[in-house]
Amino acid sequence: MRRWKVLAALGVMALGVMPAFSAEEGDGSTAKWDWFGSLRVRPEYNDNLSDSFLGRDDKIGYIGYRANIGTQISLDRDVNVLFDVQGLGAAGEDYTPVKGGSTLDFTFGKLSLYRAYIEAKQVFGEKLDLRLGRQEVVLGDEWLAGDNDFYGGLSWDAARADIGNRWGALSLVWAKVADFDNPELLTDVSASEDNTGDWDFYVLYQSMKFGENVEVDLGVLYNFNHTSLESIGGPSFIDKRFTYTGRYAYNPATGFFAKANAAIQDGRTVDENTLLLQDANADAFEASLGWRWERNGRTSKVYGLYADFSGDDPASADVETFNPLAQDFHNRYGMLDFWNGTWGRTYIGGAPGLRAIQVGFEAEITNGITLMGVAQRMMRNTEISPTATNKNLGQEFGVAARYAYGNNLTLDFCFAQLFPGTAIGNEEPLFGKSTSRRLYVSATAKF
Repeated sequence: MRRWKVLAALGVMALGVMPAFSAEEGDGSTAKWDWFGSLRVRPEYNDNLSDSFLGRDDKIGYIGYRANIGTQISLDRDVNVLFDVQGLGAAGEDYTPVKGGSTLDFTFGKLSLYRAYIEAKQVFGEKLDLRLGRQEVVLGDEWLAGDNDFYGGLSWDAARADIGNRWGALSLVWAKVADFDNPELLTDVSASEDNTGDWDFYVLYQSMKFGENVEVDLGVLYNFNHTSLESIGGPSFIDKRFTYTGRYAYNPATGFFAKANAAIQDGRTVDENTLLLQDANADAFEASLGWRWERNGRTSKVYGLYADFSGDDPASADVETFNPLAQDFHNRYGMLDFWNGTWGRTYIGGAPGLRAIQVGFEAEITNGITLMGVAQRMMRNTEISPTATNKNLGQEFGVAARYAYGNNLTLDFCFAQLFPGTAIGNEEPLFGKSTSRRLYVSATAKF
């Protein structure tokens, strides 16, 4: 491990001196180096987020951080190379021998290559952009594919082509989510077939814009997880699922606005209870309406939202649980981020499913200061059992404030609380329900 740390440090130093060498040599190179970076530090306090029950005291306070440093090298013919190194961790992790064994050394608190790709724009003078390497894949408003930037980010080893057309752009993406059949992992490369499994993600996505304010997207996404479960008596793959999706947005600078996302899923997937392959038939949608206005150069808005994610019907042989794929979930359905499995309980992408009714506001009260608030009621989409039919998961409330200290530093404050409903109290392990809270203060600097 120490060797890799030394090599990483030497690599960073090499990146720093290479531009200088290039300039001194005077070889006529047109390469241009642009550096960028960010640092986020977020003290946070959570209470009962992992279960919403009285049966366990799970109060926790910690300070997390995310640090990124990178460079984009612009070459001739509109070719770019980008490197982005990221470090994630929490205050108090054991990085030096001075601390001895007094703290923990978490595996996620290490440097990693978050992005690294080659990009060619306007290839041969045509409306064609190509990108190959580790990259973020963001589609629409991140309902099914986002960058997860509030947490540790989300990047893919992928190839992408964006083809301009009269309506907008057609995006084609192939991403390798996981691959367990390669020599570096010491697998059996002499086998006659790929029997260890891997996981691929495919995207065909058309983005369209009509006038200044209307956006329409249509897409087909294919998730193919061919990880084999044959060693434990299961099938040769876990999930083959098509997602057919559409997005609509009417989003003028002021006045009425409306947004909607919808998707249906079809394929074959493993039933988590029986480990048998079943047909997958799932659906989900969200729709929001609101009003935006400007006063004294400051913008405010109010809105309402309804969302519905199918869960698994125990009376059906099919699997109806909707897979949200790579959704950027932060602050989408509340500020707790409670409903998608982040803290251990999965409703979006889980058998219970989820329905959400939400109202919210956002107001810029002075230059640089914005206030936000949200209130919502959450319900299961399926019943717990024939004798436990209540679907009420509770009400969540959250308030937040953001202060832009100049152009590079942003401060965020947030407090959110869930008052759990009857349905949560009826779920395993049947402890008495208790409120869940989240409080954080975040400082983010970018350059």
